[in-house]
Amino acid sequence: QKAGVTPVFLSHGDKICTGKYVFKFFDAGDKEKTPYKYHIVTSSPKMMKVIQQVENTAKFDKKSVLIMGETGTGKELVAKAVHEVSDRAGKPFVSVNCASIKKELAESLLFGFTKGSFTSATDDRMGFFEQAEGGTLFLDEIGELGPEVQGSLLRAIEYKDISPIGSVKSKKIDVRIIAATNRNLDNKTVRE
Repeated sequence: QKAGVTPVFLSHGDKICTGKYVFKFFDAGDKEKTPYKYHIVTSSPKMMKVIQQVENTAKFDKKSVLIMGETGTGKELVAKAVHEVSDRAGKPFVSVNCASIKKELAESLLFGFTKGSFTSATDDRMGFFEQAEGGTLFLDEIGELGPEVQGSLLRAIEYKDISPIGSVKSKKIDVRIIAATNRNLDNKTVRE
């Protein structure tokens, strides 16, 4: 109200259309009455199949997962659901927006670095992989990562092994990797 915005109060069952999406509002107590699971509210048979796939996928704890879909379709909700259903549920869920990482910082942010490994490295710093230890690392928009980090990323996925920048020793990690993209990764085009 201070900014001159008039509030709109919504009631149970009201709908709002924003672009191509329609949102229907439910009272908090109605979760049991509506198809609501893992923060996903749906009555779509296709989405119910996705929820079933989430539950099946969560059982295969050592396997990495790739979620593909258009922007705004709920890829992160699906990733969180896989994490919540898995045995890793009590451990960290670390979400990384790969599209926002500058290519020259990607490796240090993902894998960490040691003190003195470059000019501004005044301390050792854990990367996202170590922060997710025991849990799940969600790499959103993985198709936006440049080729310079792909070798290290492949090693982390295949061997569960990372090397922080400046370190001569590699570290074993126990992290489930869930990646998501809105790109067709079969297309050989890479980000420059």
